[in-house]
Amino acid sequence: MQGERNMPVTYIDVIASIWPIAIAGVVSAMALNLKKAMKEATLRDRIAALLVTSVPSAVVSVGAVLLLPLLLSDTDKVTPSVEMGVAVVCGGLGTKVFDMWLRSKFNLIIREKDNDEE
Repeated sequence: MQGERNMPVTYIDVIASIWPIAIAGVVSAMALNLKKAMKEATLRDRIAALLVTSVPSAVVSVGAVLLLPLLLSDTDKVTPSVEMGVAVVCGGLGTKVFDMWLRSKFNLIIREKDNDEE
């Protein structure tokens, strides 16, 4: 019974402690996708494009940081600066690397749409 009462508090603590990591992931993803978002016509569309491309990257970066203790044998090396570095790198590259891996695994090709076909 005692373990069940402490369980939600533990999850809430984890969620509360990862917000700086999520912000770092979002900021790095926004910086990476800013050029693409500027092609949108209105400010509302630009903000929406940034959010749509940045939120999945933030999720990937938070997931990578949470998995660090499982991936590293020496958990003493998982410092806050290492966590932020992983969050920034995965936030900027997380979904792109996953996209490239899926394309290579399933032999997918992205075809550019010609302007005449619009």
